Amino acid sequence: FFDTSIQLSDRWKLSAGLRYSDEDIEHDSYFFFDEPESGNPVQPGFPAQSSNDFNNVSGRLLLDADLTDGLMVYGGLTSGFKAGGIFSTSDGIRTYDEEQLLSYEVGFKSALSDGRVRFNGSWFYYDYEDLQVYAFVVGGDGLAYSTISNAADADISGAEFEFQWLPSDNLFVSLGLGFLSTEYQDFVLPDADYSGNDIPMSPSVTVNGLIQYDIPLNDQSNLTIQTSFNYQDEVWFDALNNP
Repeated sequence: FFDTSIQLSDRWKLSAGLRYSDEDIEHDSYFFFDEPESGNPVQPGFPAQSSNDFNNVSGRLLLDADLTDGLMVYGGLTSGFKAGGIFSTSDGIRTYDEEQLLSYEVGFKSALSDGRVRFNGSWFYYDYEDLQVYAFVVGGDGLAYSTISNAADADISGAEFEFQWLPSDNLFVSLGLGFLSTEYQDFVLPDADYSGNDIPMSPSVTVNGLIQYDIPLNDQSNLTIQTSFNYQDEVWFDALNNP
């Protein structure tokens, strides 16, 4: 891994990083079936061996600027990598490919009122290639199995905002808001087409908040009173978006 920062001027800074990954995977498995209550003796299954090698070069570029003493803006491009793998089902072994990501992000960070107010925000767009997702497939024995498969393409976009306020030395208030939009652009398996569906566990809206108050008891102790909340919109639990 290599990382560097270049101060272009008093206010502008360029950061860059480069990473090389090489992962070797070996997979050995042996399956047997034992259901004595139905009169079936132990049935030895397949011995399976497989291996694979994944390597990748990824990197990032980030440009940020201190426009004022209390406002910083930034924008960046990052590529990511997640190795593929191998796992077993009752009729053999299955492989899945590596996952690659191209991420775009722009945002700002601000500090107001002598640092007592902070307001940060960002917009991001993730472009996935061969996204690794859990899906059900039908094996040679006619049964459905949960496996990891690759969606050929998937997009995620969203925005996040954070507000923090210190109205007094004892009182702290924090609020967060997030928006998310996800979609499988191209995800077709032999028994199902998930293209156009939302990615599981991806709420469209999230909100969180916290209020904390400190009561000094003496020079060394505080009593802290705190309340918080979290909200998320409904989500799907599988790639089929089954209600």
